[in-house]
Amino acid sequence: MNELITVINSFQKLDADTENAIRRFFVEEKFKKNDFIIQEHKICDKIYFISSGAVRRFCFENDEEVTKWIYTDNQFVTSMSSFFEQKPSFEIFQACEETVVYSYHILMNSFYWNILYF
Repeated sequence: MNELITVINSFQKLDADTENAIRRFFVEEKFKKNDFIIQEHKICDKIYFISSGAVRRFCFENDEEVTKWIYTDNQFVTSMSSFFEQKPSFEIFQACEETVVYSYHILMNSFYWNILYF
């Protein structure tokens, strides 16, 4: 969790209340190699911060699998259009190796999301 706080503090200094909220609402999750983190055709309701590991973002174009990006430690991951518009994702996010993330679930924290987002 400290990695997440450090990264956020590097671009926006957090006050104690905000830091405590992040520690409360971000949850550690572990994925094994090849586990799907975000699936195609499903609505993405989480933002992930990679504590350790690697995540591949890919999609299908003309029935061919096309890798769009590889994310590593200390990066945020989500299907942007799916998360913010709450529509099915056209992208797939898959763990390339054992990966530990901290996730924020929009639906579980919808009251706080409305405060932060609006």
